Amino acid sequence: MLSALRIENFALIDRLELQLLPGLNVLTGETGAGKSIIIDAVSLLLGGRGSQEFIRSGTERAMVEGLFVLTAESPLVEKLSSLGYELEDGSLLLSRELSVSGRNVCRVQGRILPLNLYKEIGVSLADIHGQHDYQSLLRPETHLSLLDSIGEETAPLLLRVRDKAARVTEIRQQIAQLASDDKDTARREDMLKFQISEIAGARLESSEEQELAQELQKLVNAEKLALLAGGAYEKLFAGFERQKSALDLTGAVLAQLKELAGIDPEFLRMLEGVESAYYQLEEAAAELRLYQESLVFDPRRLDQVDERLALIKSLKRKYGNSIAEIKAFYAEAASELEQLSRQEDLLREYQKSLDREEQNYRKDAAELSLTRHKVASWLEQAVTEELADLQMPDTHFRVEFGARDKVSKLGRDVAEFAFSPNQGEPLKPLAKTASGGELSRVILALKTILAKIDPVPTLIFDEVDSGVGGEAVRKVAEKLARIGENRQVLCVTHSPHVASFGARHFFIAKEVVSGRTITRVKALGPEERHRELARMLGGESKVTMEHAGEMLKTSGAKS
Repeated sequence: MLSALRIENFALIDRLELQLLPGLNVLTGETGAGKSIIIDAVSLLLGGRGSQEFIRSGTERAMVEGLFVLTAESPLVEKLSSLGYELEDGSLLLSRELSVSGRNVCRVQGRILPLNLYKEIGVSLADIHGQHDYQSLLRPETHLSLLDSIGEETAPLLLRVRDKAARVTEIRQQIAQLASDDKDTARREDMLKFQISEIAGARLESSEEQELAQELQKLVNAEKLALLAGGAYEKLFAGFERQKSALDLTGAVLAQLKELAGIDPEFLRMLEGVESAYYQLEEAAAELRLYQESLVFDPRRLDQVDERLALIKSLKRKYGNSIAEIKAFYAEAASELEQLSRQEDLLREYQKSLDREEQNYRKDAAELSLTRHKVASWLEQAVTEELADLQMPDTHFRVEFGARDKVSKLGRDVAEFAFSPNQGEPLKPLAKTASGGELSRVILALKTILAKIDPVPTLIFDEVDSGVGGEAVRKVAEKLARIGENRQVLCVTHSPHVASFGARHFFIAKEVVSGRTITRVKALGPEERHRELARMLGGESKVTMEHAGEMLKTSGAKS
């Protein structure tokens, strides 16, 4: 439960401290005194939305701090332990700070914690039921989620349905994508086939571009090469009329070196070198002659080589900077074409998967629907009993189901609460039938039922008695007090009947101090509480004081 609450610089509150008790704690005061501001502060403490608008004008930060006391059996104790928090005497300190700079600091036991983890702790400590619950109850789309929050068996089934629905949606999107791509696919197939055919028809060899370039060079320069080779051959081997060839001259040198070596062995090494050179020149002359004889100017072959190189250049411009890259492009195009050609097969596979997943979805959705109907039957009876206890004995409450025509992560059901406050009247949608007071009692009935299921130790109600009067409001007060027997309850109320049942009564008022409006909260003693109830009944008078005394006596007997 929430044992102590401290608020600083929050809206109209400059500084406030509350010591709360188990059971029903009531907060009363004039309209506009700031009762709902305290609820907003507690909401912030529990991890609710933070806004700089909460920061009191002229201050740098707003702070809310709450001391909670947990029992050893609380499931939150184990979670806190997993986060490294060990509780001393079951005490848990939470604080939340907002600053004008935009900084939002959450602390648990004085340690800063990320907001997402902080929220997980906060939602397990208290549940706030304010004006938004009335608005939520008027929206049929929220009724199904409220129903799902009741049944223990619903949650795992809902997870399965969500998974199946997501899978069905994913496969449908894949099929739609394939179908929408049909025209683009046909165009792409034609393009790939042309590219593959063009590259395959070229019959490219990895090294041929370099070889063709060299051949082209020879063909273009055939005449010049022949002249050069012939001239070199004549100088090397044939010689001229007045000039011997290089081989003849080398042969003469060789003969003289042999004679020298016969006399002086020092010339043997030189003789060997010249002999080697002679044979090399002889081989070079033979190669020059063969090369010269092989040179033929072939215009036809020149055109062929030129065309082949032009083709390679064209392919390089389209598909890559080298023959290797062109071949790689070919391999990728062939692979893509094969995949595209399998599209019909792929569509058939997707359709089979879709049929299978839709069948699985329908099976799980049917099981979820059956569970929801069971929970709805129980809820209808429970709400009817609670409303009868709240002075609405002729009320009929029912969960009306409809079916969705599309696959949904929520399953096949739609649900709306139907309501008939009077015997013999037909059931109609709750949002169109219930008055404000009736809605308040339906809210309280639902929260009473949920309180029996949900382990949250503290329930906070903001004007749950709104629009309720007479004997009904006394029943509302009794109901809140009974909830307070097992849970801590905080209730902002305008009803003296509800206030009279409080285990502790806080009075909220506005004051002007040094030209600024502030909110003050005071825990009332017995006499002060008596006077406050009289004020709520219409002002302090003998009649209202007597009436207030009777209310306190009656509530005390019942609480």
